[in-house]
Amino acid sequence: KCSNIKIHAGFYWDKKNCYYFFYNTFLNNTPIILYTIVDADTFKIKKGYPKIVNNITFPGVLEKKHINCILYNGNNSIYIIYIDTYIKFDLIKNNVYKEYPKKIINNFKYLHTMFLNNITNSIYINKNKALIFSNLKYIFYDINLIENNKNINPLYNNVIYNIKDQFKN
Repeated sequence: KCSNIKIHAGFYWDKKNCYYFFYNTFLNNTPIILYTIVDADTFKIKKGYPKIVNNITFPGVLEKKHINCILYNGNNSIYIIYIDTYIKFDLIKNNVYKEYPKKIINNFKYLHTMFLNNITNSIYINKNKALIFSNLKYIFYDINLIENNKNINPLYNNVIYNIKDQFKN
């Protein structure tokens, strides 16, 4: 029996599937991470879901570690973000890229320090743009800056926005 199920992370992939991950989920008093796939056209859960994140469904993903968020990069890969580290997962090959996990501080170039250990959510917008959240604060972030060692200027500055400000009159 599963209890205390809450959607914690998700992403939209290949114009037909929405992936949702659940945290604080327990199966027979053992912590697990569940995920489900929803058809983006019918909004129905695909047959056979939800499933447990494990070495068969998501090889290389740390099964019992709390996932802070998942960032889709627009190129059939996702960044699974833990507190201060992340892994890059290939959705086509269904595996973690070599040499992961990596530290966010070393690889998310120009990311504001407020977000280095506290990325709580993300939204992929298009080709190279994402919103990265730290609780109610967020920034626009150029995805091309992740693991990019070239000396390039970010497309978006590090202006921090607050969701609360959006509701002021």
